[in-house]
Amino acid sequence: MVPRALLAALCLAVAVQAMPTEKIAAEYGFCPKYTVQTGDTLFDIGKKLGVETADLTAATEACKLNIDLLQIGQAICLPGYNVTICDDVVRTDPDRPYCQVYIVKEGDTTAKVAAKFGLKEDEFVKLNSDYLNDGYTLPVAGQYVRLPGWNQAKCRDFNDNDLPNCQVYTVVAGDSARDIAQKYKVDLDAMLELNGLNYTDALPLNFKLKLPEWNASCPADGIPAVLPADTVDCRVTTLGTGQTLASLAEKYMTSLNALLAVNPALTNATLLQPGTFVLVPPFPAECLAKANLVDVPGTTTLPANFDYNGYQGGSKTPSPAVSAPVAAPAPEAAPTPVAAPSPEPTPSPQTAPLAPEPVPAPGSAAAPAAAAASLAVAAVALLAGALAL
Repeated sequence: MVPRALLAALCLAVAVQAMPTEKIAAEYGFCPKYTVQTGDTLFDIGKKLGVETADLTAATEACKLNIDLLQIGQAICLPGYNVTICDDVVRTDPDRPYCQVYIVKEGDTTAKVAAKFGLKEDEFVKLNSDYLNDGYTLPVAGQYVRLPGWNQAKCRDFNDNDLPNCQVYTVVAGDSARDIAQKYKVDLDAMLELNGLNYTDALPLNFKLKLPEWNASCPADGIPAVLPADTVDCRVTTLGTGQTLASLAEKYMTSLNALLAVNPALTNATLLQPGTFVLVPPFPAECLAKANLVDVPGTTTLPANFDYNGYQGGSKTPSPAVSAPVAAPAPEAAPTPVAAPSPEPTPSPQTAPLAPEPVPAPGSAAAPAAAAASLAVAAVALLAGALAL
């Protein structure tokens, strides 16, 4: 039996441990983030929120943020933030963190989104009744739906905003401000000023870089920047939910054969999954070192271990090379049966064994056999005569 006093102490400890997360969820919403203020340290933030520094550190590191270099205005993750689902959640108001929306993806349904956030579908539908078509159909991909905690009187609807003006780029290793400005075709000086940066400043890893023309009506987190496909060469994109290579080829105004020519590994249909990287023709050999990820929110950089789907570079018109291997096997198969089988029967003049037919030796052996037989008959006859006497 567990002593009653010990049981009470355990219950109290569990309750106290749960309190910060519940308090954070109530104050900071479904995917809680805290915006760093002047003079903040991780210890100060933890004390302010009633969270252990170790728990705060773990939550922040899970979001791949550099906690050694806290910056004013930087949003850090709090305990309860789920990286797998919260990366698609944005706040519409910097002063009201509970005003959160989810970015609709291709293939999403009300049931799928509700399940993703552990909600009842009816609850989710009621919260977004004015956004849904026919009562249950989500807006198009890229639009937004509200999450629990939303207060219609206080929160600003984001679908009405000018979305292209609220783009945010997440810095990855090797990025420079100049490269990012060139890729997104924005003014470098304006971008640096918008983010409070100088030419000499290094960009911290995972830093959320606002792109011009940012304005005051943009939500605190902005929206993940998308590199338009028509702004760069050496393009790589991803396969969307329900998308095929044929529909992807049509989207980028190329042919299925040309697409497969630069993605040889994708002839294996088991590799065609949502999120699969696909090279977009034309893709000359020099692109293998400097590809750009296009039409993918929030990043332009491919993983370091990407193998370019087995593509090794080559001519810009590889379609003949694709059909050549198909034609080659056909002619090679034909010669084999024609030459070998036809002449072989001619050696059927294996009537050479007929030569041994002059084996009349066995024929002469037949004579002694017949003679022996007649002698035997004669002997039997003599024996019969003797017995008769």
